[in-house]
Amino acid sequence: MLFELGFTLAQVKSRTKKNVDIEAEGRMSAYITAGSAIAVEYVTTKADALRWTADNIAMTLGADSSYPFVQAEQQAQIASGATGTTMADAVDLIMAQVAVYETAAATIKEQRRTAKLLIDAATTIPAARAAGVVTWLA
Repeated sequence: MLFELGFTLAQVKSRTKKNVDIEAEGRMSAYITAGSAIAVEYVTTKADALRWTADNIAMTLGADSSYPFVQAEQQAQIASGATGTTMADAVDLIMAQVAVYETAAATIKEQRRTAKLLIDAATTIPAARAAGVVTWLA
């Protein structure tokens, strides 16, 4: 590995942490589509599915249109050939996808944060660079 001459430890740490973030983002893209609008969609869809589940348990379900993201998943499933898909089926599909993503995301977060903390703790440029080499598990 080449060491960049003329850079301070602080500059190498900053660059190495940015590289770790870029790599982590790349790993996350194996599980979700990149983009802030898409990320909002994922969070909103999960919240909608959780709200549907809570309302179902409380027996206070509103119309399907009260849960637009669950309904969107249901309609997408129907349009793609799964014609018997119910709202409950859509919630199950959403929550299964959430479970896969959250498990992978938690692993990636741990690895990313560990690397960045080790980079921060490094006292030499070689140690900072070494701390930025992550063997991604997810």
